[in-house]
Amino acid sequence: MQNTKPKSNDLELLRNCELLRQLSEEQLERLLPQLKRVSYRSGQVIFLKNDTADGLYIVIGGRVKINALNSEGKELTVKICGIGEVFGEMALFDGSSRSMAAEAAGNLEAFLLKATVFESLLLEAPLVALNIIKMLTARLRHTDEQVEMLGLFDAYDRVALKLLQLTDTNRLTPQSTVTLSQQDLASMVGLSREWLNKVLQTLVHQGIVELGRSKIMVLNPGALKASLRCA
Repeated sequence: MQNTKPKSNDLELLRNCELLRQLSEEQLERLLPQLKRVSYRSGQVIFLKNDTADGLYIVIGGRVKINALNSEGKELTVKICGIGEVFGEMALFDGSSRSMAAEAAGNLEAFLLKATVFESLLLEAPLVALNIIKMLTARLRHTDEQVEMLGLFDAYDRVALKLLQLTDTNRLTPQSTVTLSQQDLASMVGLSREWLNKVLQTLVHQGIVELGRSKIMVLNPGALKASLRCA
């Protein structure tokens, strides 16, 4: 981890954070000096499961993978957080250790919000607590969906469902690009790289997706949704 100097656009980055949207300009200006700006190299571990929790992180550049281990010791990527998203907040509420690990997916920059500062912020701005509740509820729903997907669906449906989630299919745009390596996608759906490649090649032959370097373009989200065998 490296500490980096504050930048002129740091305040704008705070405004775009899902956790802090209801804060006034004055509150954001007071909060900014209390944050530590940190950076990590691609693949660098930010924290491990059972590490002591010293604060939460706000992503301001790059992405981070949240990883868990299954009963067989295999790593599973539960979530990938992007700019404006928060991670590492769970352990702050009960004072326990980290429940999962976090790893930089590409070069990462983030604000570290220390636990003591976070507690003071909750007392000053109750709407932040409401935002946290909404975020945790969304993540619980996501976890439930992940458990259901891994336990009930076959390889094809796991990949199709995850691609639909990642491309925001509520809008079913004509084309959507998922910027993600095949290895990361395999980890998210609990498949080997070989199995994932077989499924993706099937989707390519059907004209539903197109593969690029560390990205997957969903050419026809509607056809992908219609192809689900679990629907």
